[in-house]
Amino acid sequence: MFDKIPFIIITERQTTLPDGRVISINMRVPTEEQVLAPETEESIRLISEVNPFEETQFNLDGYIRTIPMFPISEEIKAHCCYLQSFGWAFSGPEYFTRRKDASSYLIQYTYEGEGIMEFMGNTYRTRKGEGVFIDCRLPHYYRSNGTDWQHLDLHINGPMISAVYQEYIRSGPALFKEPLSGILQSYLEQIASIHALAVPFRIYQESDVLYSIAVHLLTLHATTAGDAGGITSNIQYLIHYMEKHYMEDLSLDFLSRFSGISKYYLTREFRKYTGFPPNEYLIRLRISNAQFLLGRTNESIQHIGEMVGIGNPQHFAKLFRRITGVSPREYRSESGRRIR
Repeated sequence: MFDKIPFIIITERQTTLPDGRVISINMRVPTEEQVLAPETEESIRLISEVNPFEETQFNLDGYIRTIPMFPISEEIKAHCCYLQSFGWAFSGPEYFTRRKDASSYLIQYTYEGEGIMEFMGNTYRTRKGEGVFIDCRLPHYYRSNGTDWQHLDLHINGPMISAVYQEYIRSGPALFKEPLSGILQSYLEQIASIHALAVPFRIYQESDVLYSIAVHLLTLHATTAGDAGGITSNIQYLIHYMEKHYMEDLSLDFLSRFSGISKYYLTREFRKYTGFPPNEYLIRLRISNAQFLLGRTNESIQHIGEMVGIGNPQHFAKLFRRITGVSPREYRSESGRRIR
């Protein structure tokens, strides 16, 4: 794994501050030969304070292979996904980290041994091919479960990551499972290579892969929860039906009967596929098609409302303004300036 990546190897030499934080550790920087053979144990020793997260306590009990971070502009932080740290940890039985109030999302993945994560009132045990995706602003505590534990800690951030994470934690537990031969490991290999080897337009390539990792973990929830095969095919067929028949009377009762899924379960699961509950998705389908008709036909506003399934003109205008921020008439008057 992670062949030819020029890792910096971090080992422990503890200094405990009065508040309990451990901040002094050894950094071993590889020589040019070690870049080509990163398994080599010889290194140059430097002393460095490495504790980028406030309110953190830890006991390294082992060593970590990591990659130096590079400067990131505020514009990138505001619009893209970005890497905060990459740590491939080889931890002993006494390893632990206790943290809160860190501006970071952590994807932790176990290669060997077993780790324990306490987060949001839940305790997760992660073995080979298992991991967790958590928000480090919330208190969390993880440790080796009495044995050596090899795992990857990927700290990432950015508005796109935040949005995907909110869906992830809403749709299931923090725990995910995927074998080492799966897509996740290939993404992790890509991130290590892109970040460490300074490829062209590195930050944008990195942002793309980090976003793909987060979305991949989100979809794992959808495909592993419950009767995924049956539920997936039913909901997919229902979405296709709604997109063809949005102008008809499609109540939640009808959609439940049509799909063979209870109203409660349908409402909960439907969001995974569209980002909205069924009723809201139907409204947005209607308004989206109304926008198309307003900008490209001369039909009256009232008739367009009827065509998309909203016969009451006042209700149509109210829903249209809620979704678009303007009235149907205002939208039409501006449509000549819009890209068609």
